[in-house]
Amino acid sequence: MTHSAQTRDRNILSTLIRLMLLIGAVALAYVILRSCSISNSNANSGAKISLARFAKGGVHRLVTIESPPAMPSTPITGADGELTDLRAVFAQESKLTLVNVWATWCAPCVAELPSLSALAKANPNIRVITISVDRNYEDAAQFLQELGAGNLPLYLDATFAIVGKTGMKATGVPISVFYGASGREIARLAGEADWQSDEANALITHVLAQGAP
Repeated sequence: MTHSAQTRDRNILSTLIRLMLLIGAVALAYVILRSCSISNSNANSGAKISLARFAKGGVHRLVTIESPPAMPSTPITGADGELTDLRAVFAQESKLTLVNVWATWCAPCVAELPSLSALAKANPNIRVITISVDRNYEDAAQFLQELGAGNLPLYLDATFAIVGKTGMKATGVPISVFYGASGREIARLAGEADWQSDEANALITHVLAQGAP
């Protein structure tokens, strides 16, 4: 074999080696990125599973949704008669918040209000806010007082928009939504719940321990 032929073969071999190393590096990078993606996916899935295990007993309707809607900017009326929205109310004190939408004519709503009141009294680490979809603020406020739930902050949305497509995207009332300290929805519960049940207490204790993101 001539010297030029040997040089050519060495060049070809060197090129092949570099090509194989490049392919190996690309493959390794893909494996690493894929692993990270799977880990993140599993972490998110784990969060859902960890909350799903609390969906029983007094809070058996608890669910987490894949892409929860943003906190509604639907206008609501406060005790002073002024319009505001949930985002503005939340910004006053960012911490784990349970927003409950209810009505005086809704039997399941009425049934759970006393337990919501007791929850708010017993646990200062969670803020409970109620939004009535009745027509009149004063009537809703008086109703809460008669139920012994006058300690609950009350807002009014007579348009029902708070639970609609531009709001919480719920199908009706009562609807309770947990928001973390960042304003992100954590979980929701459609229908009546017993907020004094062991299951509710375990759920709230767990969410608070996780830092209420």
